[in-house]
Amino acid sequence: MQGQTNLYRRGSVYWFSKKVPVDLKAHYASVPSGIFRFSLRTRDRAEAKALATARAVEYDQEFQQVRARLSAPVSPLSADGLRLLTLAWTSHLLEEDEEGRIEGMSPRDLDKKGSTTEFMADAYAQAMPSYDTSFIEDEALDFAASYGFHIEPRSPDARRLSVEFLKASQRANHAVGQRNAGQAVDTPQAPAMPLPVAQPGATSSATSGATLESLRDYWHEKRSPAPKSVSKVNTAIRAFLAVHSTTRVSLLTKGHFVAFRDALLEKGSSPATVSGYLSMLRSLLTLARRNDLIAVDPTDDVVVEMPKNRKRTRNLEFDASDLQRIFSSPIYTEGWRPSRRKIGEAAFFLPLIALYTGNRLEEAGQLLVSDVVKGPDGWTFDFNNEGDKRTKNESSNRIVPVHPKIIEAGLLEYIKTLDPKGQLFPSLKANKDGTRTSNFSPWFGEYVRESVGLARGKTFHSFRHTYTTAARTAGMAEDVRKSITGHAPGDEGSRYGSVPMSVKRKAQRTIQFPGVSVPKWRSN
Repeated sequence: MQGQTNLYRRGSVYWFSKKVPVDLKAHYASVPSGIFRFSLRTRDRAEAKALATARAVEYDQEFQQVRARLSAPVSPLSADGLRLLTLAWTSHLLEEDEEGRIEGMSPRDLDKKGSTTEFMADAYAQAMPSYDTSFIEDEALDFAASYGFHIEPRSPDARRLSVEFLKASQRANHAVGQRNAGQAVDTPQAPAMPLPVAQPGATSSATSGATLESLRDYWHEKRSPAPKSVSKVNTAIRAFLAVHSTTRVSLLTKGHFVAFRDALLEKGSSPATVSGYLSMLRSLLTLARRNDLIAVDPTDDVVVEMPKNRKRTRNLEFDASDLQRIFSSPIYTEGWRPSRRKIGEAAFFLPLIALYTGNRLEEAGQLLVSDVVKGPDGWTFDFNNEGDKRTKNESSNRIVPVHPKIIEAGLLEYIKTLDPKGQLFPSLKANKDGTRTSNFSPWFGEYVRESVGLARGKTFHSFRHTYTTAARTAGMAEDVRKSITGHAPGDEGSRYGSVPMSVKRKAQRTIQFPGVSVPKWRSN
């Protein structure tokens, strides 16, 4: 297709493909055939071209960032350096959380934070038994590089760093949960860590070669800032790199910083946080301009002006387009099942159950056939911690009506093929920690990104957020919703009594996703 080499058609649907550059093939060794390939889920050529162009730019930016990291001089990581980096990482995570609370949070913000904390707790619990650091290694290396430690990816040092960051992240997430529950948890002081400083005479070429990182080092040398200020500058630079592919000052204009500001606000960062990032970057550029290291400060007149009632947009839920893509993907339309991982029919039913029930992944993955019960008024799921099964807390043990859409999709026909005394999803095998969905979670994330074409950050837990939003939209009472999703009651009064099954069933019938059609399950 002339003029758009990343775009091609399979039948009437457009697909995207992007080859891994030859010099990065070792880094992307896990990418099949060295090609990123996925459906754009559109038959419209103009829309496909726009989508393909945007994705191509994203990959090009990612390739540049990987090259920059791989070309940096490798720094040996001592035991003391590892300890200090881990402490700095913990301080960074909890300081970021504390700043958001100081700025002020609405009840809705707190509810979202609670859901996100639960989501991360599940993710860490699944990752910890095998020290699966795949989702944190890149961020760990970037964080270390911001302190002058350039560590080779997939090296023993990278593994040590990632494992310690994984442990620290789980502990920090637990601390955030304690704050959510009303406990006082102090943010630890960031440790003092000397950064590499510019060598004598090294600033003579600053006008053409200065980067935000080199200006940070110059600022550190001249000002001897407090560790907390260093941490904030490093955080601001990492945030900038998440939006733009370069920090070379000679290439940056006011437009780059305006786009940086707008991108963060659009993602849901608070105006105070964005203003703080700009302030830290401006301190580097102002010092450099005053000392003739750069000619112009591109942050001049870039300010954060936001209406006081602007709504936050941060969320993890699926939108209508995402759901249409998921439930019209090969799992549902072609009967395809992953062969590499033993997922089986859980690939079909677990997303469907979560969409219409709002459950946690493991809650449904560990169900027995006998946990799907026919009562006087219809079918129910019995989420419980009997035998080898585990639930998060007392509220997680609950009986939930099976939504009619799950029945229509063929759940009962599927159950007829199973051992009545066995697992509802027998292909899911428990790992050494007893978790049955440890393989499902990473597979699903990969599937929705590579085969469905969804953006990063949307995971299986997004179904739980999606259900919660749908329940609010339908006007479902909060205590009823929490009795279905297994969230703990919000206040002491709501802990008394229980929600009748008839009320739950009536509420479940209000959960609708217009435009989402799920094909009926068929035996392979």
